[in-house]
Amino acid sequence: AGTGLGISRGLIHKNKIEILSSEGGHVEFSPRTDEEWEIKKWLKLYLNIQRVSCERVISGEGLSNIARWRLDQSDAQDHPINALLRDTSNEDKSNIHLSENVCEMSKQGDKIMMEIEQIWLDSYASFIGDLAIHELCFGGLWITGGTASKHYKNFCSESFLKEISNKGRFKDIVKSIPIRVILHEEFGLHSAACRAATFWKK
Repeated sequence: AGTGLGISRGLIHKNKIEILSSEGGHVEFSPRTDEEWEIKKWLKLYLNIQRVSCERVISGEGLSNIARWRLDQSDAQDHPINALLRDTSNEDKSNIHLSENVCEMSKQGDKIMMEIEQIWLDSYASFIGDLAIHELCFGGLWITGGTASKHYKNFCSESFLKEISNKGRFKDIVKSIPIRVILHEEFGLHSAACRAATFWKK
């Protein structure tokens, strides 16, 4: 999860790794809780769309979408972020990094921001668990993207790992899959450079 929700598979074959791209982040978002149902319904109206993909919820922009939904509730109307949004012109609202504000204020103990972040983390963890079942990636599952380094501590938390493996009869299978977090923020560029070097040697 970062700008969007990217997924790819890596198959180790002899002395090389084959990378299979995917658009798996655009599968249908499947709500599990009353809150997630409300978010999905709200997003359809807010974005004027008929279908909500996982990327709309599980990405950097997805965190902002959850924040917009929560700040739209009656008990959040006096929240400082709402005041900031009201006092900012439509032209300048794109300059407000809502997801960064959520993370920063959550760290400071803001209850609404903590709630927003937790919804996002639970959705992300559940998606990872579903992916693990779908791929049966016993060689390992890697979490990367723009949000990885920012949420590393959350990804290591007991609640996040518990939500990943919360898959009923497949709980033990998911638990057996190694999960790692790639923190290097230019990992994608490094990977592309390695791939280019491989072609150059040929």
